[in-house]
Amino acid sequence: MANEIIFAYKDDPIAAERIVGTFAAETGLTAEPGEGSVAFAVHGREHEIKVVETLNGIDGDWSRYVSLGDPGTGSP
Repeated sequence: MANEIIFAYKDDPIAAERIVGTFAAETGLTAEPGEGSVAFAVHGREHEIKVVETLNGIDGDWSRYVSLGDPGTGSP
């Protein structure tokens, strides 16, 4: 089980930051900014967060602005 969620920003960083900021606020996770991406460490019950459902509730077009990275490699 991965211990982080990684979002890579696409072409519109303002929209991506809005989505990521709202995701952080709704989940209570702390964002760790990277170069063109952001990571959220998850532990314990945080693994129960429904990432895609949460993103769909924030913006149905979220995948136009961010993509899910590969936590196994630590990169977007």
